[in-house]
Amino acid sequence: MTTKKTAESRPQMQENFDFAKIAHEFIHKFHLDFGKNDSLLSITEITSGASISMFGYIACYITLRGRGNDRNPYLKVANDELKKAGLTEQQLPPCIVGEDMYQTHYFNLDCNLDCVVTALYNYAKKYYSSEIFGCCSKYIQCSDARQCIVNDLAISINCAYFKNLQAGRIFYGKNRNID
Repeated sequence: MTTKKTAESRPQMQENFDFAKIAHEFIHKFHLDFGKNDSLLSITEITSGASISMFGYIACYITLRGRGNDRNPYLKVANDELKKAGLTEQQLPPCIVGEDMYQTHYFNLDCNLDCVVTALYNYAKKYYSSEIFGCCSKYIQCSDARQCIVNDLAISINCAYFKNLQAGRIFYGKNRNID
């Protein structure tokens, strides 16, 4: 796991919130598996808090909400990101929905956020990890079609056989051209 400050980093806020520490403690409660490459999780301090990146994808933020002395850290996630991760409004824990164009959701860090963090992790792992695999169970149909027939770009991109098909190397089926 990497923690870094960006060019936008700010001096310690008067509230004395250590956003990187809060984000680090928050995300490690979920025991997410980043394999042996701990750098696949990174926390970056930004002007308004900290961003949490999984597999290079900025999944969420830790930020403050409230006024005056009643400011508390929240998990901030855009509505589109929740939808991409497959979450419906009914699955979400109680939250505040912002009135911005992104319909940003703000979750109190004390809530049970297992479903939110796990869904964001699974989405990031599926679409942003670089776990290459040989082929899926549709390799014969892909060979016959001379292209990947899987409708999931994340799977296609990480499939080694997909790269062979793109290069015209077909190992199976009626269009086999490699012995």
